[in-house]
Amino acid sequence: PVSVLVNNAGVMGGSKVDTVQINLVAPVMLTLSLLSSLKRKKSSSINPVVVNVGSSSHLRASHVPHNYQHTDDEDNHNINMIDANLSAYAESKLGLMQFSNIVRHSIPWLSVMDAHPGLVWTPLLQNHFPGAKYLERLGLSKLLYKNPAEGAATILAAVDAGRRRGKTNNNSEEQVYFVNRRPGGYASPESNDYESAKTLWNTWLGPAVNQMDEGYSEVCQGLSLATKNNNNEKEEEGKREEDD
Repeated sequence: PVSVLVNNAGVMGGSKVDTVQINLVAPVMLTLSLLSSLKRKKSSSINPVVVNVGSSSHLRASHVPHNYQHTDDEDNHNINMIDANLSAYAESKLGLMQFSNIVRHSIPWLSVMDAHPGLVWTPLLQNHFPGAKYLERLGLSKLLYKNPAEGAATILAAVDAGRRRGKTNNNSEEQVYFVNRRPGGYASPESNDYESAKTLWNTWLGPAVNQMDEGYSEVCQGLSLATKNNNNEKEEEGKREEDD
């Protein structure tokens, strides 16, 4: 059994397609492959939690382009370019938050939290920052950036909140975004827009991971049920308005 999954691994500054495949597609596949292990047994008091590690860079992205699906298309040169301006990194982080949205709507038994650890002074950041050595010599890196333990504190806070949520059977479809060890961090409207998340899933993210048979099917069935319930609620609201 698995009680906590933190999707934290990622890359930055490589090719655009590798960035999206590693930062978005890989954690989606891992999450789907572990769904059966995450399901809480009746005898267990531990509530399963998934934390998707985000970044404030998602604010620079409005959507995840569909052309990342066509990784073997020789004419699709753009996605094989180096992600010099980190646009693909931003898109991958937005996409991961939209996947959180999909899971919250389709798998109600699972607590899914988004968390931004902040700017953490790790090799991922240092290797992309040309002045890294000078900052360390001057001691500025400790003043300007968080250390790994400080970044991890936000992730652990999200895990704890997710467990408490599941313990009270209060898992909901609402986004919970942790920043600086607290919920309520500023997230873009696109990251929390259910229709945008469904578009991403239906157009290429879902087809890209449909080999994960059991997990993929559970998400699709859950989305279908959520859509049906949503339509029923709209019909009931319409009837109430007519009666008024």
